[in-house]
Amino acid sequence: MHKRVNRSSDGIGSNNPLYGYWLSGGPNGPNARYLNWADFQTFSAEYPEAGPAGSPGYAIPYDIGDEWAMKFGGQYSFDFGLTISYLY
Repeated sequence: MHKRVNRSSDGIGSNNPLYGYWLSGGPNGPNARYLNWADFQTFSAEYPEAGPAGSPGYAIPYDIGDEWAMKFGGQYSFDFGLTISYLY
């Protein structure tokens, strides 16, 4: 088991279908606690041209958790030297 994993490391919003809903509520919305609006607003104030092109990251208390994973694989080697591998 992986302990205290940053779950959004694959990209903001890529793993959670609710991200767009939370984002649409804005910094004062009912689900604002899930996104790090404070850092995003600070960034947008310092870089007003870049702010609209970004979006807030997940808030740390809701972004870190324990995860587990499994992988399966196989490999076959032909007599003439070709090897095929599979990982799922």
